[in-house]
Amino acid sequence: MADILAFPERRPAAQPQLRAVPQSTAAYNRNQLIYASEAFAAALAETCGSLRFTNDGNALDETSAICSGETLQSALTGIMHLLNLRGMAEDAALRRSIRHWLERNGGHRG
Repeated sequence: MADILAFPERRPAAQPQLRAVPQSTAAYNRNQLIYASEAFAAALAETCGSLRFTNDGNALDETSAICSGETLQSALTGIMHLLNLRGMAEDAALRRSIRHWLERNGGHRG
């Protein structure tokens, strides 16, 4: 008969120490995530609508959300909210470029 091997006693893994986030920071984070989610949902809805339109044999024209820039505006607005959450200096050039595009093409949505 085979011997039963006993495993060495293991200590439970240490739980990461979570630091309390000030309510204002938590609320800011939550709001940025909400705004990003709404913007990305709009971009997805516009993209899916255009896909259905083309699946029906139609061609996109300048009135479509894709060609008019509405979808790009939605996506870039979502990206801006993610950049706000990230808050990294190396994102400054990207943030400036997106802000410039949004200002020239209709501003932030939502």
